Amino acid sequence: MSGFVISRDLINAGTEYDRTGRDYGAPALDGYPVSFRLYDDDNELYYEGHATCQAGAELAHDWGQSDAGVTNSQIRLPFGVWQAFIG
Repeated sequence: MSGFVISRDLINAGTEYDRTGRDYGAPALDGYPVSFRLYDDDNELYYEGHATCQAGAELAHDWGQSDAGVTNSQIRLPFGVWQAFIG
């Protein structure tokens, strides 16, 4: 099963709408090994998080698209390299 958690909400931080720490989808039985970043069309970082798998990162992108207008995403590859994932 796929799921994700938002570890950093940069657009709602400190407000009642802050999504930091919220779990979406399946619970992580084996942790959240896939790190992702969600951006808007001006390449402004909106959210950072972790997913159970690549499909979980896709769910996060879809969620961010409907929640805040996210248009592109990155995932972290081994050795800390960030790569365009969607968008």
